[in-house]
Amino acid sequence: MSLCSPVLATYRLEHTPRDRLARTLSAWSISSGASIAIFSALGGLLADATGPRTALAVAGLLILVSPLLLPSRPAVDPLPARSSVFDAESLIRTE
Repeated sequence: MSLCSPVLATYRLEHTPRDRLARTLSAWSISSGASIAIFSALGGLLADATGPRTALAVAGLLILVSPLLLPSRPAVDPLPARSSVFDAESLIRTE
């Protein structure tokens, strides 16, 4: 989770128009706090109904399955193909 938060925040801020940043950040903050409260209460109800071990097992399984909810995108090659011969002239800019 520690890596996900800054990456998600950066993505969200880069893809939000400047005139909607405050609204987006407010909505994100409110929905994050509300979801923590709601899922904590649901976890407590589940633990009360089934026992703490079962509730923790269910929570662990949900956490493990959660990456499957992320949108998928086609794989791209992040690095261009490298030449096997070093060409010093290609490093010099000519304009």
